[in-house]
Amino acid sequence: MILAAAATAWQIPPGAGFAYKRASPNQALLTKRLASGKYRLDEDGELEKLCTKCKEYWPADTEFFYPNSGDLDGIWKMCKACYQEWRKSHRHNAAKQQHGND
Repeated sequence: MILAAAATAWQIPPGAGFAYKRASPNQALLTKRLASGKYRLDEDGELEKLCTKCKEYWPADTEFFYPNSGDLDGIWKMCKACYQEWRKSHRHNAAKQQHGND
């Protein structure tokens, strides 16, 4: 039931990949991440992703997460707000180190 609702949210055709014993990579990934708590379904059945920094759930789309082709789900692990905060801090620390070495 949960997988079917999540599959709809991810636009995976219901039952796709279940003709064989092994699910398709998208369904296997989705099942694993729902079980681990990295994803959840909200009251409306929409898929939400857990931000690794603020530990809050946000809709799993590019409005709240930056695209990331290196990850299997295609979006970054931190929400946009946390990523911007982290990036700003990272740049500030890198600049401090560079000026300290001069």
